[in-house]
Amino acid sequence: VIFLLLLLCVISECSRVTDWNCSTYEDANVTEPVISEMSVLNETLKIYDINNKDIAEIEHYGNIIYVEDFIIYSKMSNDEIDGLEYYKYNIETKENITLGTIKDISYQSNECVHIGNKVYFLVCTGEMSEYSNRTSKLISIDILSNEMSEVYSEVGGFPYDTITTAGNKIYIAKVLLEGSCLEEYNVDSKE
Repeated sequence: VIFLLLLLCVISECSRVTDWNCSTYEDANVTEPVISEMSVLNETLKIYDINNKDIAEIEHYGNIIYVEDFIIYSKMSNDEIDGLEYYKYNIETKENITLGTIKDISYQSNECVHIGNKVYFLVCTGEMSEYSNRTSKLISIDILSNEMSEVYSEVGGFPYDTITTAGNKIYIAKVLLEGSCLEEYNVDSKE
């Protein structure tokens, strides 16, 4: 009985909340701000020269790779929420060059390797949580020809594989369904 009385008091007090002098968005005739998902995900990065002078800004999401006089970066696509666009920014000429887009991306590794005039990194496309619906890809960017290409892909690959290099070979530590392995890719022979 005491519990029911307390419950009735709480309910009756809750109904009085509307009597308070509080405003809602509807009462004040104010609409909630609409924030584009792209503006939330991409962020602006300022680039400074050696004298700490602000020389440029780039909008990016994810990795930023500095190679020689270039910055390779990605940003969320304006056309589709699950696409990443890749660019090369030339520090000397202040030119931004489009390299390509990866659609249906679910994960981009934080690791990359640089061999010769190419940068290599791993991405995962598809549904990351479902083995049969995701694909792990090794991506190459040629910084001289401004070409981005898929070196190879593997259905079901683990999104968090790691990558390193020694000489002209790339080594990828892979997690498999029943264990793990170390995979070697020769950039000269493409094997």
